[in-house]
Formats: sequence, C-alpha cells, structure tokens
Amino acid sequence: MTFEAGRVPEEDRPLINSWVAQEKQFGRKFLDYWLFGDPLVSKAYRMAADRERGFYFIRSGVEKRGPDGPVINPTYFFYLWWKGGFVEIYSKRDPKYKKVKQGDRVFNEVYFLKYNIFKMYLHQEGPIYSREYLFSVIEEAFKAFKLWGNDPFYDSYLKDEDVVVNCDNVELIGDWKE
Repeated sequence: MTFEAGRVPEEDRPLINSWVAQEKQFGRKFLDYWLFGDPLVSKAYRMAADRERGFYFIRSGVEKRGPDGPVINPTYFFYLWWKGGFVEIYSKRDPKYKKVKQGDRVFNEVYFLKYNIFKMYLHQEGPIYSREYLFSVIEEAFKAFKLWGNDPFYDSYLKDEDVVVNCDNVELIGDWKE
C-alpha cells in the first residue's frame, strides 16, 4: 500500500485531534505551543495517509515559530504520525516555477519541488521503527503530499519524480538509533 493524499476526511478528524494527547504523553509541548490548544485539524485541511501501514502525514497550517524560538521563514512543519509515535519535521521548500498563460491570466506553475529537511524530532514508545525505514516512509509521504496534499489546482502537474526530499543536513533529535 502507498500513501494517498487528499482532504482530511471527517472520519480521520478524531484521530488527528488525538495527536495533541499523544504528544503530551511523550512530555513534549510542541503541538500545544504551536496551536495554543486548538486541535491540529483546525489548521490542517489536507494530508497523506497509508491506512494499511497506519501512517498519517500532515502539514501544519502554522509556520511562524517553533519550540526553540522563531525560525527563518518560510519553514514548513510536517508530522508523520502512527500508533505509538510521531516525527515532527522542519523543512524548507524550494520550488521551481514556470510562467503559464491561460487567456489573459499569467500564473506560476511548479514543475520541480525540493524539500530540504533540516530538523526532525522522533517520539516513539520503544524502538518501533528504524531510522532507515522512517526516512523511506517520510520520503514516500512527501512525494504523495507534494505541495498541498494532491490539491487538483496546485499538484495535478507535479509528478512523484519531480519531488525531491533532501535529508543530507538534517539534525536528528530523539532516539534515532539503528
């Protein structure tokens, strides 16, 4: 099974809202800090999910600061969540555009997209997944999510091979042991 991206369906909203309770269980205040007590789903409309493996991948709608203080914008915050753990992902987005004309209107169309991941926090109950496996799942999730969770307007022209996930200079925080 692979990730399928799209709008957050009604049946997944209670699950996504449970992330705040789970991060409290791990002792991190990141989601509360960011969302000021609001449920995550109130800021997130699209996600990628692999229900067979139990992975949910979502981008936060808030991008102004993190638990370590303000960050250089734009920084995009993603979460890969599963039963028993989650990864907070800090990323810079580097899109390449081309001008497209439709009638009298000119707009930018993304033809290449690179996510440079610079920090990831891992929270899991015991060694559930290895680092290599999580990296491969994160890359797969980004390629499915693309820019806006397979939004027909923004993502229809981006192919999976046009999305690159760069983890070369990532700072890993948490228990990322083999």
